[in-house]
Amino acid sequence: MDISSIVATQPGAASPSTRIAADFDTFLTLLTAQLQNQDPLDPLDTDKFVSQLVEFSSVEQSIQTNRNLETLIGLQSAAQTANALALLGETVVFAGDRAVAEGGAAEWRYAVPEGASAVALTVVDSGGRIVAQSAGSSASGEHAFTWTGGTEGAVYRLGVAAVDRSGASLAASVRSVADVTSVSTVGGAPRLTTALGDIAPGDVTRVIANR
Repeated sequence: MDISSIVATQPGAASPSTRIAADFDTFLTLLTAQLQNQDPLDPLDTDKFVSQLVEFSSVEQSIQTNRNLETLIGLQSAAQTANALALLGETVVFAGDRAVAEGGAAEWRYAVPEGASAVALTVVDSGGRIVAQSAGSSASGEHAFTWTGGTEGAVYRLGVAAVDRSGASLAASVRSVADVTSVSTVGGAPRLTTALGDIAPGDVTRVIANR
């Protein structure tokens, strides 16, 4: 008697845990019947039955493990969504070089590594045309940069070039700044909606509260 033959006869509508319970009951019924009607001169192979009992137990434990994992994933998703809702209405900083001009101003953050002696900032429009250039702070760390003169609602990009005293280039980075206007869930994962598009909560590097 093989487990696969028992499972194949069960309806497909039941859940895995329900099917394994029904299969196990069927297995025990067949086992009892065969033991009662076995030939004393040719007894059944008990090792095979023990092996199948172990297999049933293993499958049942796997189903229970999967169920526990699904519960943990659900709890984690709920916690992530709750954390994301706390950012609703806040101003967040995240990796990116874009900014939307609001009230005639576009705002970024840029980070400069240690050893910089000069930093140049370049603002370009959506067509790639340079619309402004400025010297930035060479102090290490994150700095704010606001450029006025942009078209309301237009998107601009900021480029940062940093060099050391020998003129060698250093790796500087740019970060976008935007308000979180709504929170949604996509595929079980929370997403923050901003004027620059949706971002994941994990992309946020800084929260600027009550601006």
